Amino acid sequence: MVKTKVALLTVLAVLFTDINAASYNLYFGNLHAHTSYSDGIGTPEEAFKLMKESKAGDFGAITDHSKQLMSNLSNWEKTKQLADKYTDKNFVAIAGCEILLGYETGEMNTFGIENITHKVDAPDFYDWLVKNENSISQFNHPKAYPNEFYEFVGRTSARNNHIKLIEYSNADWDKTYLDSYLKALNAGWKVAPSANSDTHKGKWLVGCDNRTVVLAKSLSRSNIFDAIRNRRVYATEDKNLRIAYTINGAVMGENLTNPTSLKFNVSVSSPSGNKIVELKLYADGKSRSSNTYSSTTAEWSFTLAPNYRYYFVKVTLKDGKTAVTAPIWIEKTAAATTTKKTTTTTTKKTTTTTKKTTTTTKKTTTTTKKTTTVNQSASTNLALNKKASSSSVETGKTYVAKNAVDGSKTSRWGSVEGKSNPEWFQVDLGKKTTFNRVIIYWEAAFATDYKIQVSNDGKTFTTVSSLSNFKGNKTLRTSNTFTSVNARYVRVYCTGKATKYGYSIYEFEVYYIPNAKPKSTTTTAVKTTTTAAKKATNLALNKKASSSSVETGKSYVAKNAVDGSKTSRWGSVEGKSNPEWFQVDLGKKTTFNRVIIYWEAAFATDYQIQVSNDGKTFTTVSSLSNFKGNKTLRTSNTFKSVKARYVRVYCTGKATKYGYSIYEFEVYNTL
Repeated sequence: MVKTKVALLTVLAVLFTDINAASYNLYFGNLHAHTSYSDGIGTPEEAFKLMKESKAGDFGAITDHSKQLMSNLSNWEKTKQLADKYTDKNFVAIAGCEILLGYETGEMNTFGIENITHKVDAPDFYDWLVKNENSISQFNHPKAYPNEFYEFVGRTSARNNHIKLIEYSNADWDKTYLDSYLKALNAGWKVAPSANSDTHKGKWLVGCDNRTVVLAKSLSRSNIFDAIRNRRVYATEDKNLRIAYTINGAVMGENLTNPTSLKFNVSVSSPSGNKIVELKLYADGKSRSSNTYSSTTAEWSFTLAPNYRYYFVKVTLKDGKTAVTAPIWIEKTAAATTTKKTTTTTTKKTTTTTKKTTTTTKKTTTTTKKTTTVNQSASTNLALNKKASSSSVETGKTYVAKNAVDGSKTSRWGSVEGKSNPEWFQVDLGKKTTFNRVIIYWEAAFATDYKIQVSNDGKTFTTVSSLSNFKGNKTLRTSNTFTSVNARYVRVYCTGKATKYGYSIYEFEVYYIPNAKPKSTTTTAVKTTTTAAKKATNLALNKKASSSSVETGKSYVAKNAVDGSKTSRWGSVEGKSNPEWFQVDLGKKTTFNRVIIYWEAAFATDYQIQVSNDGKTFTTVSSLSNFKGNKTLRTSNTFKSVKARYVRVYCTGKATKYGYSIYEFEVYNTL
């Protein structure tokens, strides 16, 4: 298998005459899979054995959930030992874990670590990775959680040294995430794409065509990790697709410093016979160029000016499957800009024709400056440790303004209790700065109504965004995105209190997000109000649950959907005829008027919410028809208050050929 890859890549390198490309082999594998050590079936030994003996790939990882592993750390140690046992010169076994982040932010696969953690907020987890110097991490199935890694805010160079991948394709979710890949890149993250199975049902590596492909000099765990750390990676939904991609001889994942022009070489081969129909070039968030084909091989060579920060290639095959490469990044240094300016001054003394060329160079220099500004501010909290002030400070002066810009969510600013509105909290950014988003982490004394205002003199302020009728939410976090402004001062001007006390803020953050779309006050308020309903007590939590059937293997039992975790789930038998139902016994007659369901990909397109007092005769109180799925796979049914002991979802329409599956079933009584 390796010899074939060496020969292929050598041919591609000859076509390109790129020495760098010729020095690597292609290795195919999977970096996301589960066993019975968390919410899958089978054991890690069975998984590693199948992946190795099947010869379906060169490397494979088991990434069970950190929650279950932390409850039985011996399983984590066994997984690491088994990975060593099944690694040799022909196959690399990798032990990793999938770590759940707090505040419904997301999950991240992590490798190269000795110890594990669970359910920490994203910024804290990123810093945990930095402390674990050998760690490598991946953003998993980006849109699976509502907050999507806080929209990829929070990049630093130190954090990016450990976060190297983002899942472009996930077979278990049956989704690709091109938009999220672009969003992460535009926020400044230097990440490469991966394509994985995320299987919970065995058939490790053999049951899925998704492959993460790395460019490495030879097959070993250290070389696989080295390739990932240097982002020499591409993601493909076709398990055999070969891609070589270079700019000026640099391979995918590398940086080019101060190039004057860019010579692109792309070569793709599809040994499976699946014809290549399109190659497309992406740069700085958009498709910039494309070429069409109808063959099992494709070559594309062209030259462009270095006008963008990064470039990657997307391949589309006849059957609709796709692949994307890691970008090649373009870096412009200050020295290069100075040299261009010097050249411009000298050249002006010569001919008119040369002046035109010089003018073009100036434009390129200007573009470079803008790009650098975007890259820095997209990854930086502009308010961090800046000078802060406020209209008042809570008696005792412990809760001073600087606490809300110190980067900690344990210290806070608080205004005087009982003082009349308005109150304000303000940050001096030190100079005029471009930004378009303010994120506030409130204490329980939050503002129900406020304005985000900006100023250049600290005296006259202009409102750029506002929020009304905020009822609170699970995280007490608000986010206002608006049209970009350039200002020195920014403040939150509070006009409505949630409590009888004052206002209190744990952290006030300011960002510039490229291509961010302003969110209207109305939209934000509605979303917040919806979330606020969840702040009430979940009446179904840890109550007795039952179901019409359980998926073979009985790992996905009913109690999983009322345990408060969105990583464990209930699943019905696959292929069984409708209807199927999932039921909760609240223990006694209870008043409620809302049911929220977090579905797995096997959701119900049609269902009824039914209630009963004896568990035998049920009455329908709400229903949903023709549900097509949404970003979070979350449904909410609100109805006239009822008093009942039993509540169930009665499913009559399937979204997939499998059964039904629910991560969490929640019941509320909301006023």
